[in-house]
Amino acid sequence: MEGLPNIINTNIVNQDWDAFWRDINSIPDTVPKQVLVLTTPYAANSPEDVQLQKMLQACKLSGDDYNTFQINDNHNIAWHKLKDIFKPKIVLLLGITPQQLGISALFKFNEACLFNDVLWLATVSPSDMEKQPDLKVQLWNSGLKPIFVEKKYTI
Repeated sequence: MEGLPNIINTNIVNQDWDAFWRDINSIPDTVPKQVLVLTTPYAANSPEDVQLQKMLQACKLSGDDYNTFQINDNHNIAWHKLKDIFKPKIVLLLGITPQQLGISALFKFNEACLFNDVLWLATVSPSDMEKQPDLKVQLWNSGLKPIFVEKKYTI
């Protein structure tokens, strides 16, 4: 096809987007629970882990109430696959963006949002939360307390 101009000289969709169609093999067998915590990675018994545990206890949640799944920075994973596996009613996004889950929506920061029949609460990562105490107060007053303590929302 000599002599024809090449109109598009780039990949239309790069392979990063393939994650939204792949099966998720890295999740061990889990029991569906009401709350799914999607967070950036942290080490066991780290300050971030301790803070997260305190936060969930303040929400009156025990280990029987939630699943935690860590997602690396700039790693994409399909929300529809996570939903099929975990079957949550509430999702806490800690440093994870909706775009990493293949969701083209903007969620209010530190406030409850309803999307796909699930209540979402998006905030910063546990490590960033450690550095910003004012943000923790806002998260508690505008997000966690209305959802878990005051039970303003029914799902």
